Amino acid sequence: AVVSTQSTGEGLEKSNAVSNVAAITHIYFKFIPYDSIVSHFPKLRVRFPALQGLTFSFSSISTLKQINALTAVRRLDFLSLSPEGNPVTNFSLWKYYLLYRLSHFNLRKINEVDVSMTDTVLAEQLFSDLGHVTLHQFDISRVLSLLPDVRRKQVLGHSDTLEQKKSISPKQTEDRRKLILAAEQKNRPIGTESVNVAALSYNSTVRPKSAKTSDKVHIASSQLLDEIVASAIARQNKLTSLEKVWNSVLRDTVRSAVSEFACLSATVDKALSAVQET
Repeated sequence: AVVSTQSTGEGLEKSNAVSNVAAITHIYFKFIPYDSIVSHFPKLRVRFPALQGLTFSFSSISTLKQINALTAVRRLDFLSLSPEGNPVTNFSLWKYYLLYRLSHFNLRKINEVDVSMTDTVLAEQLFSDLGHVTLHQFDISRVLSLLPDVRRKQVLGHSDTLEQKKSISPKQTEDRRKLILAAEQKNRPIGTESVNVAALSYNSTVRPKSAKTSDKVHIASSQLLDEIVASAIARQNKLTSLEKVWNSVLRDTVRSAVSEFACLSATVDKALSAVQET
């Protein structure tokens, strides 16, 4: 299924109405800002139960933080981020961050390339410290908020234990944090997100806009798109013109070089004269 309408929700609703919706395994988002898609991620698995992969093209994915939002999809086998229109792909380690952040997905392919065990291990080595450092900045209540209700109760034993003990020393707090993290790791079911990874969250940069502001943005976007199209057409015309004369230019260049080296002594004398004159 390809979604490239201005209204992402409308596009997904139309896809949902298709009779063979259960057969859709791949959704392709094109020319839609990533931040406007994120709110629909939790619904994808419900609407498309056979979904295996997503592709984003010209989606303005520019930071690693945006990748964090993909965890809301809950499960994927493959994922593709085209280099066109996704600046984050210029960062050489983006694939390893993706593997670390979505480690519970067990992704099989990224950009149509198989994921190896070596890739998974390297991703963990590169970014596990980032998860630990980020989690260390959270207080205990926020750490617990990262856990589903069932796991939170398993970790605590009693859901109100922390609420009852308000006045505890910093050392007791740190000790309790360690106990909670150890219990979380011990009780975490296979295939679920670890709390270290969950600490790397997504914060939307989308803000509500007034109708007037929205119109201005739409006009500016249209003008920018027109400029991009005009620039692309001009570049294509130049390339077409170059292709027409390229063979003759190359032939003349080779012929000139051959003729010069045919009279090597004359060529050398000419070059020396030019050097002396300068």
